[in-house]
Amino acid sequence: MKNAFMMFNILLLVLFLKLIDITFALTSTLFTIQAIASIILVVLGISFLMKVKDKHPNARKAGAMYFTLVLIDALFIYVALGFSIKQASIPLAIAAIGILLSTKAKKRRRKTKKAEPIPETKVILQDYEVKEEETTEEPKKTVAKKTYSPGKFVASKFAKNYHAPKCDWAKKIKEKNQVWLKDKKEAKKKGYKPHSCLTK
Repeated sequence: MKNAFMMFNILLLVLFLKLIDITFALTSTLFTIQAIASIILVVLGISFLMKVKDKHPNARKAGAMYFTLVLIDALFIYVALGFSIKQASIPLAIAAIGILLSTKAKKRRRKTKKAEPIPETKVILQDYEVKEEETTEEPKKTVAKKTYSPGKFVASKFAKNYHAPKCDWAKKIKEKNQVWLKDKKEAKKKGYKPHSCLTK
């Protein structure tokens, strides 16, 4: 985007200098119309450059619209000067280049990491016996505790942190995205950092 910003700066500078030159070569009524058009193009050009500089998502669309206006102005100059291509050639060329640069599709390929195979997750339920005493209350139910056999820690294959399985964030990781880790060494080796649930 830095190169595009510099390229558009150069194009607009040459365009503005040529528009000033052309404006002062026109007669009174045409001079007024072209002077107003030039001021509008300068303001819009600065606005467009700010969008390019700030990497605004609509910068290319704004550029295409801006250079289309420049093209219309260059055609006006061409007609106003009695079809003199000599004066209108630079604005026409800049408008054409600007439109091409603005509409040029820039495809960015996102780098995707190859997903590591996900180990099968097994939850082993262990039953604990609860002594039942004879009372009038309802009988107590057996309590089950979850233990995780694949590893001591869990992480998402899309995140940078690893968690204790009891952590609220760990519970939100979809089973298909879980990466189980045996210990902190393995987590560090795979590039994961401990979540705050482990640093308490």
